[in-house]
Amino acid sequence: MPDWLTPEGFSFAHPWRLWALLGVGLVALALAVEAVHRRAAGRRWADAALLPAVAPRRPGWRRAPGQVALVLALVAMALGWAGPERVGETAQERSVVVLALDVSGSMAVADVEPDRLGAARAAAAQFLEGLPEEVDAALVTYAAVAQLVVPPTGDRAAVQAALDAVELQAGTDVGGAILTSLDAVQRGLPTVREGQAPAARVLLITDGGLPPGGADYSVATQRAVEVGVPVSTVTIGTPEGAYPDGSPEPVRLEEMAAIAEVTGGTAYTAEDLDQLDAVYDDIGSQVERDVERQPLAHWAAGAALALLLAGAVPSLLLLGRLP
Repeated sequence: MPDWLTPEGFSFAHPWRLWALLGVGLVALALAVEAVHRRAAGRRWADAALLPAVAPRRPGWRRAPGQVALVLALVAMALGWAGPERVGETAQERSVVVLALDVSGSMAVADVEPDRLGAARAAAAQFLEGLPEEVDAALVTYAAVAQLVVPPTGDRAAVQAALDAVELQAGTDVGGAILTSLDAVQRGLPTVREGQAPAARVLLITDGGLPPGGADYSVATQRAVEVGVPVSTVTIGTPEGAYPDGSPEPVRLEEMAAIAEVTGGTAYTAEDLDQLDAVYDDIGSQVERDVERQPLAHWAAGAALALLLAGAVPSLLLLGRLP
């Protein structure tokens, strides 16, 4: 359908259905031809001076209101069938915080109450509770593999339910957790321009455990620096932590502090949980423009009904019948 036929800010969901207007045009043409033919026939069979005596109650112009209303009602029906809609952009301020939760085996160490995973869940829940409504939250869990469990959403209950359902697994992929969190940011803020820092933060909640041999996670931290997303860390546990068999499993404060420092985040410990609101205090917001489509077919249906009623009433009063 040519753009010049559609007013600015409006469109049709099914523009091909506008061909129905051709049928309406044929109806209007048929009514006009019938009127001309009826007038010509009357003149052919009677003297004009005798017409008042032969047909004193000819409808004449009284047909017109009902017929015009009928044609206009059919036009409204055809337009409504084509799915008219108002199209416009709405500005929406959005920002995202990704919770990246360590669910590796070392989180079972009970050097904090009730254990490291339980304390981590409590920290995440406390953080969610204070998160402003305009900030979306996402949940990433990681062990040997990182996965996006809950994409960015304003539904805090969904994130909390996922937190409650996490289970411990083997392995620790810190780099994968950061990269997966950055992907979640991209998913939550898809319209961020190239070179523009997104209104987002990553909160890595962990005991600082690293894979055997200290796998290189510098690629992930460098990627966070490049896209401008700070990674803050919350390290849960104590330097004296150990498994039930006595094997030591201390927290790694230095490594987590390094991740936070390199990416522009802040390093926290379990004692700093009351300060976590600083993670989102300076997050700002990213203005995104979403296309909003408002259906207008119900207005077309209402107009058609009103026109039919407007045509029926005069026809009944003037002619004693429908047009």
